[in-house]
Amino acid sequence: MWKALAAGIVVAVVAGLFVIVPRWQERPRQYSHGTPEELVEAFATMVEEGDVDRIPELIWAEDEAMRQTLAQLGALLAEMRLLGLSVNDAFPGEVDRLRREAEEAAARGEATSLLGRLGQSAMPGRGNRGRRPGGQGDSINLAIRALLASPYETLDEARDRLTVLEINEGLGGLMWDGQMVLPPFGMSAKQDLLDGGSGDWYIVLPLDLPFVSRYRPRTEQQWFIAGALMQAWRNAAVDIREGIESGSIGSLSEATSELGATVGVPTAMIAVAYSKQFEDSGG
Repeated sequence: MWKALAAGIVVAVVAGLFVIVPRWQERPRQYSHGTPEELVEAFATMVEEGDVDRIPELIWAEDEAMRQTLAQLGALLAEMRLLGLSVNDAFPGEVDRLRREAEEAAARGEATSLLGRLGQSAMPGRGNRGRRPGGQGDSINLAIRALLASPYETLDEARDRLTVLEINEGLGGLMWDGQMVLPPFGMSAKQDLLDGGSGDWYIVLPLDLPFVSRYRPRTEQQWFIAGALMQAWRNAAVDIREGIESGSIGSLSEATSELGATVGVPTAMIAVAYSKQFEDSGG
């Protein structure tokens, strides 16, 4: 049964999964990233110019299977940008109110980023004391609404806040406002020097962190299923955007609820397929 389910998931996405051609292959614009400074500049410009689908161009890929999955990630990032534009056009009042809530939360010392809110809601501590029951769900809901309204708001400041601290030749750590990204382990950047590589610098995804490395994709099939997850999320974003533009979704709150309902089932099914494939391959 598990093998049949896993096969069904794979077949369901194979028709369109890896046929997406990254838009950067069709464009004349060139983004140089031959130095750490150029890497940051390229990243910031991609966000500012709306070329977010090209961000995976700056991410280190271990092999072609991972590069194909990164192409799916790029398509998802592009669709999230379009969704954010639709949300802002359709619900300007709710977006303005959301920004005011974020400013008030920041003034209280609360996390305002998506990861910060999710982490704060999941971990007990002083930041959560005194909150009414249901506060964790409210925090997650607020985080998702913020993601829909402004998926790249924080990254818009990357040029002034993101840097690469060179540690050794060809290796550096990503810093945000002078502090390491994803402490305590950090997130790195490295230069492609292997086998006569290009010499370009790339962002390295934190796939080898202790709590990630055990379950990270390694085989071509595992990367394929990870790409299917990106495709499922992108499809959900398309559905929500089309619902907003057609008027069938009438508020940002409704869009948030619809996103959860649309994403939940395919995510769970793909997770089962991945888990089974991971077991069959011996981890």
